[in-house]
Amino acid sequence: MIKYILNRKPLPTSPKGRRLASPDKQSSWLCSKSPLGGLRGLGGWVGLLLLLLFTSCDIDGDIEVCEYNTRIIYRYNRENTSTDNILPMYVQTLDEYIFDEQGVLVMINRLPGTSCFGEYVSETNLPEGKYSVITWGNKAEPSKVNKEQIGVTTKQEMMLYLDNAHTALKSAAAVQSNAERLYYGYRTFTIEKYGVSKINVDMTHAHCVLNITVKWKNAAEAPENTGDFHLMLRDIAPQEAFVPEYTFRGNTLMNYTPDVDTYQKSPATVRHNIPFVDAPCSYMLDHRTVATMSYEQVLNGEFITYRHRDLSQPLLSLYAGSNRLMKEIDLQRFFQDMGIQLDTNLRQEFAIEIVIDGDKVMVGLVNIDDWEEGGIL
Repeated sequence: MIKYILNRKPLPTSPKGRRLASPDKQSSWLCSKSPLGGLRGLGGWVGLLLLLLFTSCDIDGDIEVCEYNTRIIYRYNRENTSTDNILPMYVQTLDEYIFDEQGVLVMINRLPGTSCFGEYVSETNLPEGKYSVITWGNKAEPSKVNKEQIGVTTKQEMMLYLDNAHTALKSAAAVQSNAERLYYGYRTFTIEKYGVSKINVDMTHAHCVLNITVKWKNAAEAPENTGDFHLMLRDIAPQEAFVPEYTFRGNTLMNYTPDVDTYQKSPATVRHNIPFVDAPCSYMLDHRTVATMSYEQVLNGEFITYRHRDLSQPLLSLYAGSNRLMKEIDLQRFFQDMGIQLDTNLRQEFAIEIVIDGDKVMVGLVNIDDWEEGGIL
């Protein structure tokens, strides 16, 4: 059997001898097959045997021969609608934050993609103890972390906030462009003195996609295509917390509290978590996105924002330049009329069709089965 050799450098140590985190030197992503070719005689085979014995990693055994003791495997099953791990179709990067039992940040890993095992996997070393891991998929330039000081910051005080202003002027009141298609994962686990802990983390939607289509019932009432159409969406959540608010064990929904955490050595069951979204709050964001008109005089635009809440009151409007073309639509009322519970909705992606008939505006939901967000960025 051919083993894999992990090429990694030892982590730096603190004055107390503990390994410290470094975002660019946390995880091992390189591997190479053992060189079987070119061996001559018994000495060559003995050398190969010793090489495999002392440098290969038995991830299923309890002997301490691995250069890592923590293997975190990331999965995405499109909110229980796929039996396969389709994470690579939707997530290109993973920002991994590991916390100790007291919730203090001990490590940050920024993972570029797949490991040598062919999955989205993080391999690292942790001292014996209990931990939690919080991971954001696709976090990029639009979103910032408020604080992330290793050994000081706790997960309870960490959050993402959107900083993707539509104009060069950045301020709390700035109109925002689209966010990323964020995904979120949370899991607790235990590292024992010997062996490798294998932790499965299920990623879940941490964003909302609104695909907006606007039509005119009477084509003669449609505006001329001036090329300056845009959609506005007011009062959207500006931040998402690192700690979850809801957790799903299979299809069973629970409010998250620390009491539901199970610190297993190798947690494997499917568990989805929804991050806490503080909305409505003292300040909310306004989003703007371009709308394009087709030859059939149909306008299309797409919003990508942080998650929406039941108590949020997003207001949607359409403009040509500075002229508003329809009255504001209260999407909170629309989602309530459709019976959609946003707080616990695992996948917030909605195709909304608006039909303008004089002073009347009709809003409907396109069949979700006929539309998907696309996945690859």
